[in-house]
Formats: sequence, structure tokens, C-alpha cells
Amino acid sequence: MTRKAKPPKGAIAEARKMLRWRDKHGRKVVKGATRVGWTRANQIASGKPLTEATIRRMARFNRHRKNAKVAEKYQATPWRDRGRVAWGTWGGTSGVNWAIRKVRQYDREDKAKRTRRRNSRSIRRRTRAR
Repeated sequence: MTRKAKPPKGAIAEARKMLRWRDKHGRKVVKGATRVGWTRANQIASGKPLTEATIRRMARFNRHRKNAKVAEKYQATPWRDRGRVAWGTWGGTSGVNWAIRKVRQYDREDKAKRTRRRNSRSIRRRTRAR
């Protein structure tokens, strides 16, 4: 069964803000995101559950955290800051932090499942050996 989770409200709000900026100012002005980034913004903005694979990709986007703040020269027009727009399309700080927590949770669950499986095999081997 595929694991899914709903993005947090902060991530939904951030993605919607980026989409509003793009709609209001146009793609020629709001240039910060790739096609994948805009797709992610639409997925997050919908508020529907995201797949584990999508959540893991969001967590990996953490490498762009340096772009979370609007550059000084774009304070009056933050939609022109490409890094800030890209960061926002992935749910912003709220979305990326949530994704990191979810990935850690999934990894703990996977590790526990492997340990249980390994232990049950070990018990079966010992039982047969008697």
C-alpha cells in the first residue's frame, strides 16, 4: 500500500501564494520555478494527499533553503526573486520541514518493519533446528 499524507496548511498557503503571484504578474515576471516546481505548487495547493515519493522529493529540496528569504534588492517585489519563488512552489519552509519529518517517520517505520521481519525469520530458523 502506498503511503500518502496531506500537506500542512502553511505549505498549502505558500504554494497558493506562488500561484497567485504567477497569475497576477505573469510567467515572464515570476520566473523562479521549473515546470516541476509549478506542478508541485499545484499539487500542494490542492491540499490533496501527496505520495511518499513526492514527499521524499520535497524533503530533498531542503538543499535550497538558502533561498527561503527574499533577497535585499527584491524586498518591494518578492515575486521577482527567483530563489524565493522556487522555494515557495515546494511549500516553503513549512512544506519542506514537514516533508523532512515525514521522511524520518517513514524511515523509522521501514526500519522497524525490517527488524520485525528479520526477528521472525530468526525465530523460525531456531524452531526448525530443534
